Amino acid sequence: MIVVTGEPRSGTSLMMRIVNSLGLEIAGKQNPQNKKLSEKRKERAKYLNPEGFWEVPGVVSRGIRTEEQLKEYEHKAIKIITWGLSNTVKPAIDKIDKIIFCLRSPREIVVSQQKLVSNIEVATEDGWQFSPENTKIDFKKYIMSVGGYILKSSETDLWNKTLVVDYEELINGGWGQIKRISNFLEVPYNPESKNLIKKELYRSIKVPHINDLAEEIYNSIKIKNFSKVLKPIREYVKEKIIEKTRWIDDTEYRTWVIAGWDLHKSLATNNNGVKDKLVDSARHRYLPTECEYYNPTGEEYTIDRVEQLGPLTRTKIKCEYKKEEVTREQCFNHWQTILMQRKKII
Repeated sequence: MIVVTGEPRSGTSLMMRIVNSLGLEIAGKQNPQNKKLSEKRKERAKYLNPEGFWEVPGVVSRGIRTEEQLKEYEHKAIKIITWGLSNTVKPAIDKIDKIIFCLRSPREIVVSQQKLVSNIEVATEDGWQFSPENTKIDFKKYIMSVGGYILKSSETDLWNKTLVVDYEELINGGWGQIKRISNFLEVPYNPESKNLIKKELYRSIKVPHINDLAEEIYNSIKIKNFSKVLKPIREYVKEKIIEKTRWIDDTEYRTWVIAGWDLHKSLATNNNGVKDKLVDSARHRYLPTECEYYNPTGEEYTIDRVEQLGPLTRTKIKCEYKKEEVTREQCFNHWQTILMQRKKII
């Protein structure tokens, strides 16, 4: 199996067409149907990628997860973006013979992705049209996706069977880059393949805003040396996971709250009266506050939270129903389940 990978808008669709022109069988359709997209968004996608996407819906983003998928796509070339390849099961990873990593400047990628997904449809005198790009350029997705792939693949032999193809060099390099690809795939060079490269579709230019870690990741892939980025990536990923940490706040606000960093900040400042509304809602609804299995006498545990909040140390619950000590979060989820069951009985 041959895998074409990279971030969305990094040239993966062009690479699939090149691979196919070199005589290899590919998996995926030019424009697979996506029923969730409106007609306007389909038109936008076609404008940004007029030659098609050449992908298998689901697999392109989630990777190969089942034995049936593995059998279907074995002996073919398939597009799987970096996030999906990170989540592809090991039996499928073991079947991969070669990987073509489509690399593109993260600054160009975020601009191109913004054009693809950030627009909203607005009513104008000329009918429904897309508004100008207005979403803040954000490198978080790039770092989490590509950085996550580097973390997962750094201790494997995947990079030994990977050809890195830079998008800008592919567009400007023409037949020389096609030759590299054909040599890597061990197939005859097809001079007609270079006709697939159309410089007029190279429309997203670099932007002045730079994220240092994203640039370091990009440069490390170019030389396939990740010694300088592994630690910063791990620290970045850990920080983002902590930002998403959710816990049960059942003390300060005297009601059950599934709290994350953003919600906690809003509650602490009573932003837009959210704290008052929450307490009032709890007061006027039937929200039982006692559980016959609740016994907070267990050992302590700690939840990592963002630096502004600091870690949270709490006491576990000795659940007489489950016959074990659980966290307050686990206790709350179990209690909710019991309440729902009782509601159905009633």
